[in-house]
Parts: sequence; structure tokens; C-alpha cells
Amino acid sequence: MSYEVRPARSVRCVGLALDESGFIRVDRKQHTNIPGLMAAGDATGMPACAGTAIGEGIIAGFEAYRYVYRKKFGGEPSLFAYYGRDEPLSEHLPDLPEVHGAMETELLGSTQSVLATLTQRAAPNELGVAHSTVEALSALGEGPHSVADIASGAALAVDEVAKVVTRLMEMKLATVRKVSL
Repeated sequence: MSYEVRPARSVRCVGLALDESGFIRVDRKQHTNIPGLMAAGDATGMPACAGTAIGEGIIAGFEAYRYVYRKKFGGEPSLFAYYGRDEPLSEHLPDLPEVHGAMETELLGSTQSVLATLTQRAAPNELGVAHSTVEALSALGEGPHSVADIASGAALAVDEVAKVVTRLMEMKLATVRKVSL
């Protein structure tokens, strides 16, 4: 029986802190010394165990999501399987970013699957505007497009499209990002 006391491969990442044995140094939440870079499993040292690696990988994944969400939206993500938050859960997800005309929107699935999900889950009174919004976004082509451009393509008011985009985010069918000026 043998135990690995040094990593099998060396890690080459400028500025990455390693411990005295050559493993990647991480804190309790799998953060390395480089912002936005997490590490987990055997690369971080002993014990070399699948269960430990899986657990560390889950933590690293949540922390990577948290890092990106903070950068993208400037706040904490609301995830039930995440760190406890001392606030009530609400149907309206108050920590979703406020959508406005300059924000870029991108569907998180094919137009057909988004429309099918909307048809099943959206209220009948919101289906017409929702379908027009998704179809206008699809007509603009792949990639993100501003809410204002989508509204123009759908011949709808920006605030109507912003409401649909917010609903799509709540349903995890779309994402938005702030446009850098």
C-alpha cells in the first residue's frame, strides 16, 4: 500500500500558491489565492478519496457560481442549496437584477424548448407577449441582444419585454448581463 505525498503532476499557473508538498493551497471554500479560481480533489492534497473530491468539487462549483454571479449582478445569488440567507423566500425572487432596455438577454435553450416551456408554465394572459418576445430574440440570431432591440423587433414596449425577460430568468430560461459602456 502506498500513499501519494506529492501530486502526480505539477501545476503550472502563474502566481498560484502551492503548499510545501506541491499541492494547490485552498481555503475551506476551495478558493485558491487567485480570485475566481477554485480547486478541489486530489490536486489539493490528502486525503485522496473519491468522496472527499466529490464534496470539494460541489463546494468549488458553488463558489465559482457565486463568484461569477457577484461579478455579473453585484450581489449574492439566491440558491436554496447554498449558504443560508436570513431572508424569506418569495415567488418574485427579489434579488434578480432589474431588467432594463440596455441589458443583454440570451436564451438558455433552443427557441422551441423555451416556447414549449412557456406554453406549459406561463399564465395565459402573458403568453402572447412572451411568445412575441422570444420569437423576436430568436430572429435577431444567436448570442445576447439588448432588451431595447428585442422590443423593437417584437413591436412591444421595452417595459413589456423587460417583464417577459424577468419571467424567463425566474423560470431559468434566459440570462441577462449588463452592457459595458
